Amino acid sequence: EGARSLEVTFIAPVTDHAASDDCGVAILGEEADKFWHDRKGAQINAIRTRKAIAEADVVVVRFGEQYKQWNAAF
Repeated sequence: EGARSLEVTFIAPVTDHAASDDCGVAILGEEADKFWHDRKGAQINAIRTRKAIAEADVVVVRFGEQYKQWNAAF
């Protein structure tokens, strides 16, 4: 039969590890304590991941060797 047209949008994780770690302080402001710096980044990444998964019809997660895509697993 004929070709079918699907509306498909792909999203992917931030593969620049430093940018992913620093997104919280980039958005919410600097932190002197590394714990809170990392916590802000983790929370922003968790919001992004949960929103993307909740809005998706199909999710494909590839667990890599280095970081194991822990946000998607979470």
